Amino acid sequence: MSAALVLRSLPRDTTVFTEGTAELEAQERGEALPVHVIDGMPGVGKTAFAVHAAHLMTDKFPDGQLFVNLNGPTTGRSPVQPGDAPASLLAAAGVPAGQIPVGDNATAVTEARVAMGRTRLSEKKALLILDNAARYGQIRTARAAPPR
Repeated sequence: MSAALVLRSLPRDTTVFTEGTAELEAQERGEALPVHVIDGMPGVGKTAFAVHAAHLMTDKFPDGQLFVNLNGPTTGRSPVQPGDAPASLLAAAGVPAGQIPVGDNATAVTEARVAMGRTRLSEKKALLILDNAARYGQIRTARAAPPR
């Protein structure tokens, strides 16, 4: 059996951060929910806040901190399709390309990829940031299993 894979794909943290300290303190006290949604206008610092918070919490997620840019409002780039994000996460988790589900039914393939990802992460403490969603469908199937 191979050694455990620890995934770290967070972007670089910012050294200057002035907002969101109350939310970060609530997380430290264990008062925050395990799933958070950050919403707002483009350019207000949503990604910087999420990445900064993730860097502050790396010790709470020893099995990995994963970042996926879904390219929702990214000029010149197409949004990531719902089934492609789980495939990239599975590849990052070390699943060989030939074992990642494929097929003609996009919904079934997406569900199979999400199920495989949940199985791989079910006993792990990992953080997942899905950034720049264009619509709910991009993240709907990526929701994590209930906390254990």
